[in-house]
Amino acid sequence: MVKPDDFFVMATWLQGAKQDEMALRTVINRAYYAAFLEFARYADLLELPEVRGGVHEKKIEGVIALWLPRDHPDYSRQEALRKSAYLLNEIKSWRVKSDYRLDRSIYQANAKEVVARVIKIRNLLTSLGTPRSYSLQ
Repeated sequence: MVKPDDFFVMATWLQGAKQDEMALRTVINRAYYAAFLEFARYADLLELPEVRGGVHEKKIEGVIALWLPRDHPDYSRQEALRKSAYLLNEIKSWRVKSDYRLDRSIYQANAKEVVARVIKIRNLLTSLGTPRSYSLQ
C-alpha cells in the first residue's frame, strides 16, 4: 500500500537522480502530493467551513478559514495546521504550473523551494501528533 511519505521519498530520490525539466516537474508534483495527502489526514477530521473550489482547495481554504480563540485548548494545533495550509497553498500554485503550464520553464531552484516547503509542512504536521478531531465549540 502506498503512503503519503512514499510520494516524498520518490520526489527527493528523483531530485537527486535527474535534473532535466521533466524530472523537476515530477519532483514538484510528487512533493506537493506528499504534503497534501498528509495534510488531508488532519483536515478530514475537522468540520471545515464551506468554501468554493475543488477537493484540494476546499480542504486548504477550509482550514485557513478555521478560527479558534487564543484561549481554546486546541488553538496551537489549529495554528500549526493553518500554517501548513498557507504553505500548501503556495506550493499548490507551483504544482499547477509544473503540471499544466508547459509554456513556462521549471528550474532546479523551483523544485528545491517546493521540497523545502514540504519539509516545513511535514514538520508542522508531525508536531501535531496523531491526527484527531477537535471541536470548535
